[in-house]
Amino acid sequence: MVGKTIIGQKEKPKIAVVKKSGKKARFFAPASIMIMGTFYNAFLAFMAARGFPVNETVVSITELLVVSMGAAYIFIHQKELKKPLIHYAFFMATVVFCFIVMAANGIFLVKFIRDMLLIVLFILLGSLCKEEDLIKAFKIISIMVLIGALLEIRFTQRFIQLFEPALYYEKTRGMVAQGGYGLFGGAMADANRFSFGVFNIPRLCSLFLEQVSLANFSMVLAIFTASFWSRLVKRDRILFLFTIILIILGNNTRTGSTFVVLMLAGFWVFPMLPDKVQVLVMPLVILFARMFIFDPYSKPEHWGDDLEGRVGLTMSFLSNLDIQSYLIGNMRAVSQSQDSGYVYLVCFSTIFGAIIYWLYTSLVVPGIDKQNKRFTYGSSLFIAINLMIGAAIFTIKVSAPLWLVGGFLYQRACLMREQKRKTYVSAIPKKS
Repeated sequence: MVGKTIIGQKEKPKIAVVKKSGKKARFFAPASIMIMGTFYNAFLAFMAARGFPVNETVVSITELLVVSMGAAYIFIHQKELKKPLIHYAFFMATVVFCFIVMAANGIFLVKFIRDMLLIVLFILLGSLCKEEDLIKAFKIISIMVLIGALLEIRFTQRFIQLFEPALYYEKTRGMVAQGGYGLFGGAMADANRFSFGVFNIPRLCSLFLEQVSLANFSMVLAIFTASFWSRLVKRDRILFLFTIILIILGNNTRTGSTFVVLMLAGFWVFPMLPDKVQVLVMPLVILFARMFIFDPYSKPEHWGDDLEGRVGLTMSFLSNLDIQSYLIGNMRAVSQSQDSGYVYLVCFSTIFGAIIYWLYTSLVVPGIDKQNKRFTYGSSLFIAINLMIGAAIFTIKVSAPLWLVGGFLYQRACLMREQKRKTYVSAIPKKS
């Protein structure tokens, strides 16, 4: 019955009227593109294990198809976007600085442009996504991750036969796994590495096929769950929390474990903080690492695969970069600092491009209420911490879910402000 509401739920304001026919297809497209971006590597690995010829070119073409579908959808529905110029301006600015770096270094490499494009693409797609479809998409991803994880835990050899992760990354990335076990090389952690000791298996990878992206997804899922907590039914909350915990315990992720605890505290703290102060998160993380973790007297040969070693690598590279590298980039230095996202940003886009990235990712989602603040503070913390230990957050497997959520909340804030202005204008008494 029209106008009837469910007891205990607030009636949502009707922002736009949509015809019933084609409603699901119309609005689920952005979420579907995000799911494809998250799992296309698993699909290609499955096909490669069945004898389908897969190489780096096939992977690039597949990602290009996903990006093209997203771009086409945005182009068709561009009139529905609210204030998209800020996103286009960010992308064009990063492209300009990247071309300056390429010209100065005499190297043509578009990876950085692709990384920034993914951010803008999925923010714009998120702006066209409905809340119920966004939640549904995260449910689908979580269920698929759980199925893959449980298969990997209980039937490891069967999981290897289905996807052959080591062989897939050797064919598509040139990464030769050591030991011949069949899993991605990084999943085979040494005995001295941090571990919860819950599962007697290599580090969990699930359908992400490698452990770093799975750990990053647990953090993105934590941000999403905290931001949408009041919008989720009980069974969805249980699903997301169980997925996060299983990933943390099976993946033995130190960064993920720390971040989830911080996000748990932030669930109550972030809504109490003022908007725009999240821009200080990244500088504070760098300052904290420099003052309390980095030992300037420690030698690189003493750095291991631990927090001190990772932070030491980043701080050492940032300290040793010359003025020229900060002003016109240094693409050759990136190959020596693959575990530092901050160095990657500076060397590919100059210090100015890195600053633009910092300001955009910190401020693009307005902290208009509790829900938005949990995302904007959580995402700022996620980015700041992860850039200290690597650049894996720029992959489509991480950018797609994170920025689809950011785009939805950006559009939501624009619509709320627009509605507020209309209400204010209508309340002004008209002159007779």
